[in-house]
Amino acid sequence: MTGVAVGTNYRFRLRARNNIDWSDYSEEVTLTPVDVPVQMATLTTEMVSTNVKVTWTAPFSNGLTILEYKIMIKN
Repeated sequence: MTGVAVGTNYRFRLRARNNIDWSDYSEEVTLTPVDVPVQMATLTTEMVSTNVKVTWTAPFSNGLTILEYKIMIKN
């Protein structure tokens, strides 16, 4: 299948045919192509001695493993 769109649900089912006739359809399966992770939740920061500790909960990854994070610091 080509030309699939991210975020669109696609439904699949299957059946087979032999010399006599067609089988019933299989159970339907839905697939939604993945996308980038959702926006991060609120960050938590804490001063630890002369360092800043930044923590967060990993966002929903939309089906793919998160490989890295980028932290931007502004002063």
